[in-house]
This record gives sequence, structure tokens and C-alpha cells, in this order.
Amino acid sequence: MLNNLLFIRMPRCASASLKTFCDIHKIDYVGGTDYGFWGGSLSNRLKYKFTPYCLSKRILIDYGTKKFNEKFKFTSVRNPYSRALSIWRHDSFSKIHTFTEFCKCLNSQSFPSARAKWHASASADHVFTEGELRVDCVLKVESLVTDLSNCMHPFGISIDQISEFFDANPRIDNSIKLLSDEKSTMTLDSAYVSSFERDSVRKFYAKDFETFGYSEEVFW
Repeated sequence: MLNNLLFIRMPRCASASLKTFCDIHKIDYVGGTDYGFWGGSLSNRLKYKFTPYCLSKRILIDYGTKKFNEKFKFTSVRNPYSRALSIWRHDSFSKIHTFTEFCKCLNSQSFPSARAKWHASASADHVFTEGELRVDCVLKVESLVTDLSNCMHPFGISIDQISEFFDANPRIDNSIKLLSDEKSTMTLDSAYVSSFERDSVRKFYAKDFETFGYSEEVFW
């Protein structure tokens, strides 16, 4: 049954931890680098140079409608406020030294690189096509163990197995140790101290707030 599952990796939404989970259970997964959107092999970058940026659309083209529809597809999302802070900490934004500068990038939609643009993209843009949600299950990072357990239960993976996995593989952002003091110590409270940062993230990730049920008043 597990070979019919497909995890769509969403940047800065616990995708590294979930990739490890998929590796253990031999579940297929796909993400941006697989299609050369921001790196990967030269052959992939050339092969997919003029293809859709939307992950679900790209997967549909690759798999074909029949196989795509047969797959049980799941992905992960995250509160846009905390996700934006995590994106700014990603090494693709290494030259963007303050969170305010990062928010200016969102407002102008001008990013340091294609890789940075990929990581900053709204999650909804990758799982909706023609107004239709193209995944069967959406996991929220804030309730990841519960959501993953509910998602995997029909496929024979228990909540105990999932809890044990996260106990053994805690979610740690190893890039933090490579960051400047400002990036590594920035908290949600200090990041959103002014209305400029709050409004910038609300506007850029408006679809994520609405689609995935996140409150614009809750920062974690």
C-alpha cells in the first residue's frame, strides 16, 4: 500500500524530517530540486527549464493523469509567519541580512536567485491548479505528529511508530549554527514588532492564510 503514496516536499515545512520518514518507509517523494527549479543536476535544470513552476502541475505532467490520480498525495504546510522567518534564515537568502530586507523582497517580488524564489513561494501555489486542491492530505507543522498519524493510519503506520520516529529524529534546523547572530536569535515577537513586516507577510502569503486556515493574528 505504501508504494501508492507520494509526498510533495514543501520548502521550510519540515520537509527534511518528512523526507527521512519517507526514506524509512520507502514512500516516494518529490520536491523542487527534482525538477531543477533551483538546482539539482544540470540535466534536470535543462530538461525542466520551460516547464510549470507549480509542483503538482509538474508532477501531473510527469506521472500522467491516471497515475497521478491513483497516488495518495500528501504535503506539509506551516504558519506563514514562522515559515517566512525560516525562509529568511535559509542560505539562499544569505545576502539578505535583515528580516525587513526580506519583507521588501516579498513586496517587490524580487529575489536573490531562483532558489530563493522557490523557497519563498506560497505553499498554495504548489498544490492548487485551476482552483482545485491536488493533494489528498495536508499536514500542519504545528500538529505534525497528530496529522501524520491520521494520514498514515489507513496505510498501517501507527501513531506510536510516528511518535517514536520524531523522538529519534527531532526537528532541528542545522543551518542555524551557520547563521549570523541576528538571524539565529531573531524570534517571532521581534521579527514582527512593526506593522510593515506583518503586513508584508500577510499580503504575500494571503492564499496560505486563507486556504490552510491560519489566523493572521497568530504568529506561531
